[in-house]
Amino acid sequence: MRSLITAALVVLLAAAASAAPPPVLREGTRPMWAAMTMGPVVAVRDPVFTGFGGAWSPDAPTQFGLFQTFGYHFSGRADGPAIAVDLQEGFGDDYVVFAIVPKFVYDIRIVPGLGFYLSPMGGLGFMTAAPDCPVGWDCDNSNGLTLQLGFEGKLILADRGLVFFRPFHLEIDIMHAPDPYDEFGTAVRYGLLFGGGVIF
Repeated sequence: MRSLITAALVVLLAAAASAAPPPVLREGTRPMWAAMTMGPVVAVRDPVFTGFGGAWSPDAPTQFGLFQTFGYHFSGRADGPAIAVDLQEGFGDDYVVFAIVPKFVYDIRIVPGLGFYLSPMGGLGFMTAAPDCPVGWDCDNSNGLTLQLGFEGKLILADRGLVFFRPFHLEIDIMHAPDPYDEFGTAVRYGLLFGGGVIF
């Protein structure tokens, strides 16, 4: 039975590779892209600070994430290695988060001629979290580094547009607690994201 399933998969992949895809689904030929990404970013691990006043573990925010991306492929096409920059905003759970994240992306074309790609990515950037401060309080932002890893499926449309789904988005946020703690803690967040954009 296993050999039959394997043989069927081989036949299907060979047929997909040999059949010419419709023009709207052909592989991309343009190296640059701009995209908008959105979706929930959920707290998995809260940071722990142990300085002044004893241990303190503020909740890492679960938020609605909104990212803007610009990127360029070294290949001169829509596949292969690329560099990109994300501007990221997060809203909700008593915080507004902003991050700038340069990242590396590798778009892998699965079937020759078809504009469908699998894309692992990783980046390291700066982030700041501004609390929803009560009137009359003096609240400082928490600042730090964010290490981000992701994986998405991407479809090129008519060599001009793109849509994608990112089922894996992991953030490891190393944040500096404001006074009186003045120390670093690590939060982990997970995102389930989707979006679209243009290539040019």
